[in-house]
Amino acid sequence: MNEVVLKEKKKFYKTWYGISLIVLCFILLISSFNSSKNPSEPISKVGAPVSLSTQTGDCSGDILLGRNKLTTDRLIQLSRAKDNIGVAEMVLKDQAFFVSGCTPATVIDVDYSNAISEVRIMGGENVGESGWIPYEWAKKIQ
Repeated sequence: MNEVVLKEKKKFYKTWYGISLIVLCFILLISSFNSSKNPSEPISKVGAPVSLSTQTGDCSGDILLGRNKLTTDRLIQLSRAKDNIGVAEMVLKDQAFFVSGCTPATVIDVDYSNAISEVRIMGGENVGESGWIPYEWAKKIQ
């Protein structure tokens, strides 16, 4: 009789262990899906004061902004292709403009699907203008 009870206990524990393992895998799968849904969260939220700089945080260079979402997507494509002539053409057509590194701005919109932010320039010669940049280029002012 004890053998039957021991076999039933082993069967119960194996089943419980299997179910627990499946539930744990499911929880890990769901949490990894949620964290990869938006892999690089914007640094700044709408209304936040920011300083514009490249990913390296370097203030010595100029920052290129697109006038709207479509031109910003095109600028990103041209930059990846290292097509300086295409970028220059967009600047000449006033589809994009430059500001100095570390120019103060305010985030006025965030497009999560394209990982870009619209910012209002708050200083320098382009004060008052708005443009779109990759949202990791909008560094939160401490």
